[in-house]
Amino acid sequence: MSKVQIILEVVSNLTTLAESLKAYAEVMTIAEGFETIYTPEPEVKEQKEAPKPKAAAAKKEQPAEETPLSRTDVRAKLADLARNGYGDDVKAILKKFGADRFSEIKDEDLNALMKEAEAVGS
Repeated sequence: MSKVQIILEVVSNLTTLAESLKAYAEVMTIAEGFETIYTPEPEVKEQKEAPKPKAAAAKKEQPAEETPLSRTDVRAKLADLARNGYGDDVKAILKKFGADRFSEIKDEDLNALMKEAEAVGS
C-alpha cells in the first residue's frame, strides 16, 4: 500500500469517526422523553396597572408567605432535572399534579410543584 492510499484511508476513517461522534453528541444532548415533558409556550405578558397606594400599604404590612413563581422558572427547573437524568421523576411529579405535560399544570400549583422538583435534585 502506498503512502497516499494509507493517508486516504486514514482520512476516510476520520470522516466516519467524526460523523459518528456528531450523531452521538446529538443523541446525548436530547434528554430521553424530554419533548413530552417540555412544550414551549409563548409568554403572555400581563398589562400591569399602576399600583394603588392602599394596596401597596396592605402588601407591606402582610409578610409574604410564598413568592409567586413564573412558569418559566418552574419549567427551567424541570428541564434541568430531565437533562440530568431525572426524567422519570419529573413525569411522576407532573402525574401527581394531574398532568401529563407541564402546560396542563395550573398556575396555583406552581409553588408546590417547584418544592417537589427541588426535593428531587437534592
